[in-house]
Amino acid sequence: MMPATRSARAVLLAALAGLALSASAPAQPVVLKDNGPFITAQGVGFGGADISVAQVNPTGDGNTYLGLGVSNTIPSTGPGAGGPFRNADAFTVPAGETWTLDRIEFFAFQPQSSNFSTTFAYTGAFIAVYTEPPTNSSVPAWGDFVTSRLRGGAFAGAYRTTASFGPTFNRYPIMRVDIDTTGWLPTLRPGTYWFAVSLLGEVAPGRSSAIQGMLVTPNPAGAASRRYANVAPFNGWFDAPLEWPYRILGVATPAQPPCFADITAIGGPPAGPDGLITGDDFIAFIGAFAAGDALADITSVGGPPSGPDGLVTGDDFNAFIAAFAQGCP
Repeated sequence: MMPATRSARAVLLAALAGLALSASAPAQPVVLKDNGPFITAQGVGFGGADISVAQVNPTGDGNTYLGLGVSNTIPSTGPGAGGPFRNADAFTVPAGETWTLDRIEFFAFQPQSSNFSTTFAYTGAFIAVYTEPPTNSSVPAWGDFVTSRLRGGAFAGAYRTTASFGPTFNRYPIMRVDIDTTGWLPTLRPGTYWFAVSLLGEVAPGRSSAIQGMLVTPNPAGAASRRYANVAPFNGWFDAPLEWPYRILGVATPAQPPCFADITAIGGPPAGPDGLITGDDFIAFIGAFAAGDALADITSVGGPPSGPDGLVTGDDFNAFIAAFAQGCP
């Protein structure tokens, strides 16, 4: 009977160890948002790849858009001349959740005139996140267009083409660009955010310097995004009735009740809450309260649990002092 007992004990210990490992293992990133398709036919392209046929007149302006430039540099020639260019879109963290993003998968192509290849060789990916639609005076809440967040990427298994180019056109291989959002972007509370992307492509013979961002195909009804072009007649941010295909991957967790004292990160504005109650929060609140700034609008008249109401009053002051004294859960 002793061997059986030992065997049963070993099985039990192994099971408990497995439970402990599964309980402590971090949640794996999943797709939190998929902003739309771009494949228009499967398996009919060059080498049996899928294809994405550019839509005729997606905005009603008489143009057929293969893509729109997203180069983070200023090419000397080609459709990207005069850049940099940025594509931006909004996403919403739903009520009752927080999102910890792992990466954003963006899709683009770099025109090839020779040395055709589907090897991923892009050299940079830049991203900024805003708490409002980006304008010429906007300051990103997180990120910038100086630090590359490129994690990697791969051929998306499809080519961009047009009806006139035909299905086997192979000069525009579509790449999935993995943009890292770990280590610099905090966990996002419920609300609407905007992110903007610029890219750097492969530097090699036969490669255009004007990398092109893909478009959702067909263009959905009511499409609305933002675009930055440093060329006339735009020279800045403007509305674009188009959508960019991308996927946001991360982990969604139930949202904790808001902590009224956590209003800024260490170092103060413009960064948002960081989960810590420090002197930076106190200093930022007092300064904002004295100036009547929206940063001090943390609750409505009558105090918690209501949220901001557009007024900076004594209720905001009382709510902050009480929360600061108690700390965050």
